[in-house]
Amino acid sequence: MVLNKPMRSPLALLALLLFQGTNAQLTQLESGIPDQMEQAMVEIDAAVTSIQQVPQLLCGEDRIQPRITLKNNGTLTLTSATITYGVSAVPQSVFPWSGSLQPGQTFNVDLPQITVPAGEHDLVATVSDPNGTTDQEPSNDSWTFPFTVNDPGGLITFALTLDDFGSDITWTLETALGTTLYQGGPYPDDDAGEVVQVPFCLTNDCYVFTIHDVFGDGICCTEGEGSYVIYDVDSLIYAESDGQYGFTNSNEFCVTVVGVQEQINSSDLLAYPNPTSGLLNVQHPEMAGPVFMELCDATGRVLRSWRPQATLAVLELTDLPDGMYLLSFRSSTGSAVKPIVLSR
Repeated sequence: MVLNKPMRSPLALLALLLFQGTNAQLTQLESGIPDQMEQAMVEIDAAVTSIQQVPQLLCGEDRIQPRITLKNNGTLTLTSATITYGVSAVPQSVFPWSGSLQPGQTFNVDLPQITVPAGEHDLVATVSDPNGTTDQEPSNDSWTFPFTVNDPGGLITFALTLDDFGSDITWTLETALGTTLYQGGPYPDDDAGEVVQVPFCLTNDCYVFTIHDVFGDGICCTEGEGSYVIYDVDSLIYAESDGQYGFTNSNEFCVTVVGVQEQINSSDLLAYPNPTSGLLNVQHPEMAGPVFMELCDATGRVLRSWRPQATLAVLELTDLPDGMYLLSFRSSTGSAVKPIVLSR
């Protein structure tokens, strides 16, 4: 007896054909995966995957000791490599590394200390000569870390006392040329009396601090007793406000963060007439590099600070009370101080 095979519907036949085709494609893909993985894996591949222990802002220091993460991306054990590191402004440093790093493993390498000049830099660390031969994947050999060196540099603190509407407040600290160094705000509302402290690392230069209030009523006194002050580690005040301003308040100040030798004769700094009734002519010698001048009261409080653009300037003191003041002159090569008497 002959058994008839069951008839399959056209729909079933179509499904079977699709299944067989998909299965064939999967088989082809599976057979190709090992070949592709084998092509992707290389025997010799050393990589730098991070730079650590370098602050983004180095204040008052000029030396760093980086730590890098070395990774073995190859299939062979990594036993040696050469690490080259540094910034573009100085000669590169070279560190020979040796050890035993299995495939896929990482190791933190502490590099010797290097000296870097003041300014903005990119620290670049590069690994080469893995196992004494050529790296088969050079695209991951280097890592870059941007950082800034302020040396000489001093810690200056900005202390902001908030009013009830911190969301109205933003501020910037800029160089005299208009480069923004720091900025902050807005802040949470309903935190009247809360003090926000922000450290600045500044070097010998003049700066402009500007605070904004979008509502135009300052930070004192209808919505709280807000204010701000900028001072150094010796409590010398560079700028301050009682918060009673409209949309904007700005203060310009100059910073001298390191002592300099007394190489300038005070007689070379001219201030006349002295005593003065309000207008003071100030003349200083021609100097190389930036020049900074400050006028302080008898307690050392800075009343005026500026960076003169010419050797002769007129200083207006009519808003100050009679008394003794100190006019200080600083440059990269020396300083001088001259007493000033205001008498009407």
